[in-house]
Amino acid sequence: MTNLLLVDDGYQAAFSHDPMYRGGSVDMLKLRRMIERLYGKLNRAVVVTSLAGENQFNYHAWLKYEAGYEVVAKSQKSKWCPYCGNSIAVERGVDVEIATLAIKYAHLNKYDRLILFNGDADLLAAVRYVRDDLGKEVILIGSESTTAKDMILYTDGLIDLTTVDVAQELYRERVDFGLCGVSDGAGGSTPA
Repeated sequence: MTNLLLVDDGYQAAFSHDPMYRGGSVDMLKLRRMIERLYGKLNRAVVVTSLAGENQFNYHAWLKYEAGYEVVAKSQKSKWCPYCGNSIAVERGVDVEIATLAIKYAHLNKYDRLILFNGDADLLAAVRYVRDDLGKEVILIGSESTTAKDMILYTDGLIDLTTVDVAQELYRERVDFGLCGVSDGAGGSTPA
């Protein structure tokens, strides 16, 4: 069975803010290895991100050259917060890119199983199409509290990041890359 892993980098980064993990974050290399242990070799692993800019350059390079992910960087848009008046960056086009890749690679018969690290209900129509019309299996990565209930009910399984065994396998303490403040996944920093 062939596998495609699609990761929403913003969704995956949100787990690093969960107090349960005390500032740790998902180790993307360990994630890839765990998926391959559970489901077999990944034909393709893609991280779609809007976390762009100078601060993320080393992280994206590490994902690509050390952890074996393709990185698709989408733009951000600025939005004014109605409560504090500050400008905040909002992701743009990540869910559309993930849906497009899932459907495109399914039509090209590049995978049998989609492993999706995103719990957004905006993807439900794409997931239904890939599963019902194209006959692909769909597994989610997330948690029951951060994943839309319809997504959990409609897919073939959930790798719950809040279970102790999964957390012990995937999380690590944050190690800075220098400027970008993101772990390298191996417990050290990447070269500048």
